[in-house]
Amino acid sequence: MPKDLRRYRRYPINLRVQFSHTDRVMEVSSRDISLGGVYLSTSKPAIPGTVIKMAVYLPENQGEIRVAGIVVHFLAGRGMGVEFKTFSSGAQEALATYLQTFEE
Repeated sequence: MPKDLRRYRRYPINLRVQFSHTDRVMEVSSRDISLGGVYLSTSKPAIPGTVIKMAVYLPENQGEIRVAGIVVHFLAGRGMGVEFKTFSSGAQEALATYLQTFEE
């Protein structure tokens, strides 16, 4: 069985995510998320290597995080895995704080 080489723990959390690349803007849901990336459920995934900009909406008025990422894999008609690359100011810390609530 292959060893999981991920740096960050994944959390099976459904969050509203808006992403854009080229001239397309789509609103989708996350299937899981970590400090390193997110899997987005979408019937129209972008191909690997595509850079996308995202707004991830945290629940209960905790705001949103803005992050740019790169598509690292996809399943046609199902979704895509996106590796986070560049966070807006304070966004990485906000995501870390939110994810910590699932550790307790």
